Amino acid sequence: MTYTSIALVAVLVCVLLDVVVLRTRLLGTRVFWLSYLIILGFQLIVNGTLTGYRIVTYDPTAITGLRVAFAPVEDLAFGFAMTCTTLMTWTRLGTPPRPVTRDAPTQAPPETPDEEHTHDERDTRQGDGVVSPGDC
Repeated sequence: MTYTSIALVAVLVCVLLDVVVLRTRLLGTRVFWLSYLIILGFQLIVNGTLTGYRIVTYDPTAITGLRVAFAPVEDLAFGFAMTCTTLMTWTRLGTPPRPVTRDAPTQAPPETPDEEHTHDERDTRQGDGVVSPGDC
């Protein structure tokens, strides 16, 4: 399998996860695409720098040769699949909203006093700076 075909499979799996498996429908939201544009900008800077300065090279027979800002389109496809899968998983595993019950009280229950929070005359008296066992 070439790098191109693996990248295409990654994108297809990502779309299937969104639509069929996780059913987040994230790809259909404006928020996702705006977020992805921000991520894509940074991906192009980093990937373009790494491939433009030949820090990372690719076998020309394994890629299409199409590039955006020095970055092979296959890298952009993988970046899309990773970003999308991460956001879908985060969305799916997020904390579910708490159910609203109509017959629940709207105010907090009264606090029960305990030893540390009981207010008595020892809390307000002026001391001499010496702590005795009875003060604790």
